[in-house]
Amino acid sequence: MNQKTRILAMALSMGLFFQTKAQNLNSSVIDTPNYLAKMIPTESATSMRVYVGNIAHKKLQLSIKDIEGNEIYTRFLGKKQPQAAFKVDLAKMPNGIYILEMLDDDNNRSSKFFRKGNEVIAAGLTETLVALNN
Repeated sequence: MNQKTRILAMALSMGLFFQTKAQNLNSSVIDTPNYLAKMIPTESATSMRVYVGNIAHKKLQLSIKDIEGNEIYTRFLGKKQPQAAFKVDLAKMPNGIYILEMLDDDNNRSSKFFRKGNEVIAAGLTETLVALNN
């Protein structure tokens, strides 16, 4: 990818995230050299919007797992998708701690914890938490 294309892709991705910043202060961001992902809980906390900027044009796998590592949701993005936005239904998920994980086709992995519900979080988690209180 040439420099001009990379700058344009990055500008489009950044625009996506700055545009959503004003929507919710409870949002959380995964920021890597290859992609950006932003999670925004809806007001009812029964769903979450996820915005992804695929800066390096790599295949991406987005997964949501429970704290034990059981996969609950998976979404794939192709190399030719510079950005994507989708809604994850959380209504049927029990209250607890979950992990949003991004994996690219070079096996680079990034993750962010989020919480659904009001229960107390156990000490020892080092990632940022997004609270989805219902």
